[in-house]
Amino acid sequence: MRITSFALLMLFVAPFLAQEPADMETKYQEKLKKEFISKVPWEMKLDDAMAKAREQKKLIIGYFTRSYAP
Repeated sequence: MRITSFALLMLFVAPFLAQEPADMETKYQEKLKKEFISKVPWEMKLDDAMAKAREQKKLIIGYFTRSYAP
């Protein structure tokens, strides 16, 4: 039996599509409590982060995750 690329993709993607928005929000809130996130002053808006970085002459580090994103 031959499995197509689409079938393999659906096997990987389907669990993420099945998540309820409430589950994603719960995962997001749990992630915010983790030590590596809570120890750093995060900016949620890029414009604010860029202004602060320019003012303090610092770099911006982006952290992207998908555990709560649809």
